[in-house]
Amino acid sequence: VTGTVRVFKKFAQDWAAAAGDDVIGEGDKLQTAENGKAEIRLGNGNSISVEPSTELSFVSLRYDAQSGNYHNEFEVKEGEVLAVVEKISGESTFQVRTPTAVSGVRGTIMKVVVAPPLSGMPAGQTQVFFEGGRGDVISLASGAMQQLMPGENVRVDTNGVIMQPVITSP
Repeated sequence: VTGTVRVFKKFAQDWAAAAGDDVIGEGDKLQTAENGKAEIRLGNGNSISVEPSTELSFVSLRYDAQSGNYHNEFEVKEGEVLAVVEKISGESTFQVRTPTAVSGVRGTIMKVVVAPPLSGMPAGQTQVFFEGGRGDVISLASGAMQQLMPGENVRVDTNGVIMQPVITSP
């Protein structure tokens, strides 16, 4: 944790300053200010970096000890996160939901950026980047799905329309 970072615990009454040794659970939220950053390490080896001016909700952090499967789901209304996801096997999932899309990966580095909404719009556009592996982006408005190959990125506009994927330049 660097800069100003706050946490809202599931049953809390208000936001509190975050510390580097905080344990984040399902239902909690993390918020970074313009000067704030945080990195969350999950018990399954995955990590998610929360960039400045971002609010990240921990929707699901479930693990089934019997099957070894986990379900990690996060929500970003505005801001930027970078997830490093180990190769996923079985029925495990890792997803990031935004106001316009859901992005899922099976093992790669995924960056999700949600722009601030334009005047009069309920949400900003989403941009998703996949570095070393494939991933899917699903429009919440239409249910349309776009699979992205390593090195590609895609935008989902404020109406949920998925644009054509493009190669991400280094």
